[in-house]
Amino acid sequence: MKKQKYSITIILPVYNGEKYLARCIDSVVGQTLDGVKLLAINDGSTDRSLAILEKYKKLYPGQIDIIDQENMGVAKTRNKGISLTETEYLTFIDQDDFLDLDFCETLYEEAGSGDYDLVLSGYRRPGASLISLHKNMKLGKTKYARFRSIAIWGKLHKTSFVKEKGILVFDTAMGEDIVFSLREYKHAKMKVMNNYIGYNWFYNGDSVSNTKQKSMSVMLPSLFMLLDEIRENDDGTKEYAYFSIQTLVYFILWTGHSASKVEFMNTYKEIINFTVDKFENLFRGKFIIMQPRGTPIINRIATSLFLIFVKTNTLGLFASIYCKGK
Repeated sequence: MKKQKYSITIILPVYNGEKYLARCIDSVVGQTLDGVKLLAINDGSTDRSLAILEKYKKLYPGQIDIIDQENMGVAKTRNKGISLTETEYLTFIDQDDFLDLDFCETLYEEAGSGDYDLVLSGYRRPGASLISLHKNMKLGKTKYARFRSIAIWGKLHKTSFVKEKGILVFDTAMGEDIVFSLREYKHAKMKVMNNYIGYNWFYNGDSVSNTKQKSMSVMLPSLFMLLDEIRENDDGTKEYAYFSIQTLVYFILWTGHSASKVEFMNTYKEIINFTVDKFENLFRGKFIIMQPRGTPIINRIATSLFLIFVKTNTLGLFASIYCKGK
């Protein structure tokens, strides 16, 4: 019997994912492109995840490989997956998510059309009822398109490029996808698919990222590590500068809601002290009105309002209303 030749490896870290894991795997083994394999790494699950993986392995013995390991965390697990990949291309999927069945075929054909190192596509955000909570995220044709989806998934990565450039997932409390993507963008010959959506980023209200509010002060060292990486990979464009500001605003709003006003303002001052010599004019109001074309409207509003509070010295008033911690 002729051995199947595989072109794409889909790396799937698994940790206590039994609820949605079957749907995820079904979307992988059902791909319209021949030659798609799944590398599932069970990262110390304590539920039925491993049993589900083994069931699918029996059904698709050549197409699914399973690694069972003690818990290492998602970053180390993804990096292990990269090191084990031998196919021409690789991509990533999270255990709650699922793919349109033409995802691999569409991105693979696009990658081959120009010998690209990286192909980017959009995503949709289905909720528990599979009704989209947000607008479908098409990347569009603007220079900002590559920043509309900064996640590690929803993309096709040439394996030799990733390995030769030593691009690994950033092992920290925040920004692991951002750093991986920025390191790729710096070196890759890439293609942005402006209208295609094939990745479904499922909104799981029970997941850690959606339920656990992070402390501002605890997360601050991770932010500083992320900011150093952002500065290191700066391409000098206004789109990159805006993305840097947007990332900071997101961190402050994400962690600041559960903080006290005192913690919020003290953390903000630490951020300013850290960035003053590293990012010129970062919070000087440069992008209050003039923002790069292609930025999502909700990002525009949040970033503009925050910069207005900074520029008018009313951030303390904002914190009094916004912060819910004691």
